[in-house]
Amino acid sequence: MIENLCQKARSLCGDQELIRLELTAGMDSRAVAAILLSVIGPSRMEAQTSGSPDHYEVKTARRICRHYGIRHKDYAPTANQSGTFLEHSRLIAFFSNGMGNSKGAFRGLPKLRIQRPPIFIGNGGEVFRGFYYPSPLRTPILSNMDIDSVASCLAKKVLTRPGPAWLDPEIPKQLNKRLEEAVGNCARISDFPADIFTLFYLRERYRLWGGLSTRVPWTRAVAPCLTAQAW
Repeated sequence: MIENLCQKARSLCGDQELIRLELTAGMDSRAVAAILLSVIGPSRMEAQTSGSPDHYEVKTARRICRHYGIRHKDYAPTANQSGTFLEHSRLIAFFSNGMGNSKGAFRGLPKLRIQRPPIFIGNGGEVFRGFYYPSPLRTPILSNMDIDSVASCLAKKVLTRPGPAWLDPEIPKQLNKRLEEAVGNCARISDFPADIFTLFYLRERYRLWGGLSTRVPWTRAVAPCLTAQAW
């Protein structure tokens, strides 16, 4: 898997002189930084971190960059702009099949810059370090579940969310059938419950329904962990 991630990162970097990276104190962005260090080296890298100079995310990113000789910039988070909330919500919904959140929509309408160089992000990395694997802190315990229980767990999360009633009673049935088929496809690769959740998360949420940061064209975001080659 690591070799696949490095190969994908190398092809995404190409011959660009400067490769940008969103770097925080989190494990996922640090893992992507390690991948880039191994394939292009620090001289072509520039990390950036959102936050005030005294924030721990910024401090940690600066310390990492000093250690490895990576250029670093920090910038202030974008102020909320309620005046464009509805327009931005429609835009996000169009590009991400409806996936998004109110926090993102409050950031104001984006500026589309086609020539803007891509930026590497760590999205999706948590599943590769065992996010869905058994833990005494996780309920229910995934290792105790069979395939039917996995499908039921996912259906419960989707079909019982608070909100308006389904206008067409056939939609929940069709959605539940779709979930069962998706879980069955994942189970053909691995019947371990945590693996099924991981594969479902990667394919259904990010690859088909769209992780927002990797779908919208104005961010120019690149996530090595979410590419088909990685899994």
